[in-house]
Amino acid sequence: MVDQALVDDKHRAENTAMLDKSVTTRERTRIALQRAFDVWNSQDPRNHTKAELARQCEALSGQKCTPQTVSGWFSTGRMDKAWLGVVEKVTGQSLGFSGSPEMGHEFPLNGELPPSSAGYPRFHAKNVAVVGEWFVQSDGSFSEKKYENNEGGFVEWGGGSGYKAVKVRGDSLEPLVSDGHYLIVAPGVKPLPEQRVVIVKKDGQMLLMKLLFDRGDSVVVETWHRTNRVTILCEDIAFFYPVMGWMDRHAHRAA
Repeated sequence: MVDQALVDDKHRAENTAMLDKSVTTRERTRIALQRAFDVWNSQDPRNHTKAELARQCEALSGQKCTPQTVSGWFSTGRMDKAWLGVVEKVTGQSLGFSGSPEMGHEFPLNGELPPSSAGYPRFHAKNVAVVGEWFVQSDGSFSEKKYENNEGGFVEWGGGSGYKAVKVRGDSLEPLVSDGHYLIVAPGVKPLPEQRVVIVKKDGQMLLMKLLFDRGDSVVVETWHRTNRVTILCEDIAFFYPVMGWMDRHAHRAA
């Protein structure tokens, strides 16, 4: 059982340190990195480990990243700026010190955190435009209704620029996502295995699936509930990007 009072005290002390101009950049980075990891780990404690963080950072960047490298980041706060953006994309959290204009510059995290991470403060949530509604079927196919003139409003979410939100219609994604909840998607970002993905085929078919394998010339995907697995040729795909998470107006979860 987590002692929430101790967690709150720890975070208040960290907040004070983040605002203390005498605190070194490395220490600020170390605190921001640990918080981002804690949130990411809380979403899937068994699989979201530091070794998995290293694996995903290497897969996303194409550069060698070992578990020893990642351990060094956590112990010293010393890491190349190029890795900051990679860690932000993997964890879905802003470290706040990457120099990216869309990120916060005083606090380490963006966005409202999941209920399982109670006690973490909320920092500089970004407004993400709700661009439409997706009517999702049990086989993963969906149709869309696009909003115009910002009629869908905004939701708050931490993370990189270019994210979009869509409102889900139907109950085919339950219990993960219910009717009226929002998906946060990242057009232009390359998906990783095990991520939920959006596939728009050249023939116009739109699919919401889970990526299993990317073979270079084809991708193997399955429905969210693992009821059907298919292989799609990359030459037949027009757009292919990840789902970063889902939420209602009050609770967030990374994918």
